[in-house]
Amino acid sequence: MPVRAGLTSYLVLSHLAVTLLALGLASHTDPLGIGIAGLLAVTTAVLLARVLTRPMRGLAHGAKRWVEGDFAHAIEPEGPREMRALATDMNLAAAEIRGLLDTLSSERSRLADLLGSMAEGVLGIDGNGRVLVANERVRQLLALPRYPIVGTDLSDLVYDDQVRRVLAKGTGDGCLEHGGRLLGIQAADLSEEEGFVAIVSDVTETERTEQMRRDFIANASHQLRSPLTSIRGYLLAIVDGAAQTEDERGRCLATALEQVGLLQRRVDKLLELSRLQAQEAPENPCDVLLGGLAERACEHIRPQAEAREVQLVVRAPAEPITVCADADLILEAIHNMLDNAIRHSPDGGTVTVSVEREECGARVAIADSGPGFGGGETDLLWKRFYSGQRHGAAGLGLAITQEIVRAHGGRVWAESNPEGGALFGFHLPCG
Repeated sequence: MPVRAGLTSYLVLSHLAVTLLALGLASHTDPLGIGIAGLLAVTTAVLLARVLTRPMRGLAHGAKRWVEGDFAHAIEPEGPREMRALATDMNLAAAEIRGLLDTLSSERSRLADLLGSMAEGVLGIDGNGRVLVANERVRQLLALPRYPIVGTDLSDLVYDDQVRRVLAKGTGDGCLEHGGRLLGIQAADLSEEEGFVAIVSDVTETERTEQMRRDFIANASHQLRSPLTSIRGYLLAIVDGAAQTEDERGRCLATALEQVGLLQRRVDKLLELSRLQAQEAPENPCDVLLGGLAERACEHIRPQAEAREVQLVVRAPAEPITVCADADLILEAIHNMLDNAIRHSPDGGTVTVSVEREECGARVAIADSGPGFGGGETDLLWKRFYSGQRHGAAGLGLAITQEIVRAHGGRVWAESNPEGGALFGFHLPCG
């Protein structure tokens, strides 16, 4: 039968027993009274110990379980009324703490999901330089280790002092080159304590697109200014009367029309180059015969070669070589290199086109009989406008060829023959 008395009742009973014992001892004349008083005092003490010790043990055990994180454990209310009330209050407090912890865990889970789904990297650092928060994206962008990094010192994760400073200050309008990527970083100090949070974005493609835009504007202004100036000059000669005879006006109109055609071709090449730079792979790949494309390119450009009395020679292997490629683009790449070779060859020279199989693919090589080039020019030959300036061309053909080959997963190359002439070509993986 549970005990329902309050703690005060047990204290009063104990006080009464002790008083009786004291009175019996004081009388010294009644051994029976002394015995009864002593027995009553001992019985009361034992009963009081039982009543108080068990619920105290229950409270201590419950508190220990809560310290270990088991807030689902409930203390059984027992003992005096005051201790039962204490156990009830402690259970209510544990339930409230458990609810708060569940809410906190849910919020942390939602925050982790939010950070994990972000395209930007998030890195939070406290005043002691330790990581407070980091999502998977920032781990990828900064090439951080795979082991848990929260609580780790930033200097143990990022060894470069400059990178750590940029993380704390941000890149502003610029970007940070790190791990082969261009990173834009926005940083802000934590409001109530030392430390900072950095938002890291991969701006490689954005910067590439912006650079393409700047290049296109520069290319357009560079390539379009000369023919536009020429067209304006000839038309002004007609309007102002400087071209007085019908023949002079006819020559001015013919030259202006020729410059319009040149202008149109340059605009087309600039647009094509920009399109190829934005293209990561060929749009219409299929199995094509590389030797057949070389022969077709030679047929297309043969009138230009015959006008210079340049002989075209095609050397293709007996066994067909097949590549997976966009036939029109590869045809244009070969055509551009043939055009370059014919323009640099002397009248009566020879241009040789060779198609060969290699261990990991195939290659096309075009040899001319021109003056060749210096060793320091090799990397410049594929740049815009470099070689075309001396020969009246736009200087975009080899740049376009390079972009076509890049989109097919290949590479271009150029060699100068010490005995005269130059050798241009490209490698392609076989289909």
